[in-house]
Amino acid sequence: AGLIWTVAGLAGAGMQYVAGELADRLGRRPLMVASMILRAVNLGLLGYATETRAPVLVIGALCVANSVLRSFFDPVCNAAVADLTTEENRVAGYSLQRVGINVGWALGPAIVGLLAGVSYSTLFY
Repeated sequence: AGLIWTVAGLAGAGMQYVAGELADRLGRRPLMVASMILRAVNLGLLGYATETRAPVLVIGALCVANSVLRSFFDPVCNAAVADLTTEENRVAGYSLQRVGINVGWALGPAIVGLLAGVSYSTLFY
């Protein structure tokens, strides 16, 4: 598990540079939308993989893919905030973004706690 998360972290960190380059070429919105859709599909595949007790290498590859896909969203989203706010409103823009992220991180575990009776793979779905 430690090796999988290390590889996922390194792959995600390395792909942020690629994501920045792609965002400059393709546009921020298309890259963010594509990465969110692909990440949703990936999470569905993680649910299927855990439900069918797929080999650890399959689950590990999906975890790495999840990290890479997140790297195609996060830095691009930060750049979009800079694009969409004026210089005097930039701190407020990043603050609002951070509040949204924190609400998501708080609600996710709370919802999972309410769904504690369902199978682990269902949580991915």
